[in-house]
Amino acid sequence: MDSVRHSRLNLDSMLHADYEVQEVWTADSVYRVPLAAIDSVSFAISYFSCPDSHHPRAIDLGLPSGTKWACCNVGATTPERYGGYYAWGETGEKTSYYESNYGYYNTSTGYADIGSDIAGTSLIIAPFSSI
Repeated sequence: MDSVRHSRLNLDSMLHADYEVQEVWTADSVYRVPLAAIDSVSFAISYFSCPDSHHPRAIDLGLPSGTKWACCNVGATTPERYGGYYAWGETGEKTSYYESNYGYYNTSTGYADIGSDIAGTSLIIAPFSSI
């Protein structure tokens, strides 16, 4: 299962003002279940979860790219914790966010263009190789 969302389309793909179905998206299909037919929702422990308390750990989410995800946020000691707060492209933790304390802002020239994809650069906090 890739995602679950609500839709205003009914089973015949007719648009309604209210949500009509729950859509379950998988790698090759979309399943629509009428909301009226759903009598309960439960959550199971996923095999994508951390198997133990050794953090961080790379988790295979089954993504087509093969990309693995960390089991917890940078600076967190468990998957449930928030971890550190960082500004875009900065590797130091912050407690407040202002132009005056952003490393890629200059009052004379404005914002530096560090790009919209910083993966694999020195601007990323926790590259996969550190997990």
